[in-house]
Amino acid sequence: MKRILRRLANPIFWFGKNQEIIKRFISFLSSILYLDCPRTVDKLFREKFIPVKSRLPLFFQPLFLLERLSPWLFFQSMRIGVNLFSGRFIAGNGSAAVLKTIKNYRRRGFLINLDILGESI
Repeated sequence: MKRILRRLANPIFWFGKNQEIIKRFISFLSSILYLDCPRTVDKLFREKFIPVKSRLPLFFQPLFLLERLSPWLFFQSMRIGVNLFSGRFIAGNGSAAVLKTIKNYRRRGFLINLDILGESI
């Protein structure tokens, strides 16, 4: 069960091996990090995914309805999604959170590569 949940939590798994859709998805996610206008995110979503709508997973389809009904709610849900997705790659904010994450991975036998990006130093 844990393995299935881990796979479902990985957005790249959702698209199988379709490289075009994966590229569109990653491009969309990295772009919305810098956008703060719901209408702009809505427009970007349509540009990226309308051309491949028929090849997207079934659970992706309600997003097309949401972006039409409420751009603000769509924008907020995309922000939450980005935070969930990026959590796999960002150890935390602040020393205590980062150290806790590192200890957790070390206990599980992982080697750690830490990059300090400097946004808040």
